[in-house]
Parts: sequence; structure tokens; C-alpha cells
Amino acid sequence: MPLASEVAAELRKIADALDQQPDVEVKKPSLHFFYSFGDTKEQFLASARLIPHPVKKIYEESGGYPRVRVQHDTDALMTEASIYKESICTIVEPARPAVYDCNLTLTADEDAALTEA
Repeated sequence: MPLASEVAAELRKIADALDQQPDVEVKKPSLHFFYSFGDTKEQFLASARLIPHPVKKIYEESGGYPRVRVQHDTDALMTEASIYKESICTIVEPARPAVYDCNLTLTADEDAALTEA
């Protein structure tokens, strides 16, 4: 993983290029610090602390995986850090399979016809 100073140096290059053409309209960019499986809560929090404040905390499902995002969004730039919930949260109540009641209300003859080979 790069150091914050290395990322800052690269961002300065982009900022310098943008300053060279200050009147050019650009599509709103985003800066995303993404933490995946195997990354730690401490890594995520270190990046989240770097994001300008105020931030918005967002809890969402993404690609079938619950995520936590910390986001600072302005008209010119969206900055966020995100991590999968299982890397940062504690499971309080595990998911349980659904329980179904499927009384088909069949007569004994109908039920026998369905289960005979």
C-alpha cells in the first residue's frame, strides 16, 4: 500500500494540471479509498480520518456484500472510504434461514400420487 505522502504527490500533479486549465469543465471526479476482505478496521479508519468533514456514514449492500462508506461530497469532488461490514463490524445476530409453512392441503390420494415413483 502506498503512503499518504505518495498519494498526495500524485494528487498534486493532478491539481497542477487542473490549475493549468481552470476554465475547462470536467465531469465530477471521485476519490475512493476501498478496503476489501483481509484489510483491517485500522486501515479503513486511517483513510476515513483523512477525508474532509463533515462526512456522511452510509450502510449499504453492494454486490451482495454489506458495506460501510464514509463520504464527503461537494459539487466539485466526492471523496469516500469504504469497507465490507464483516471487516469492521461485529455480528450481533447471525442471519438465519427462512422458515416456511407449506401446507398444500392435499387429499390423501393426491398426496400419494405426488410421492409415488
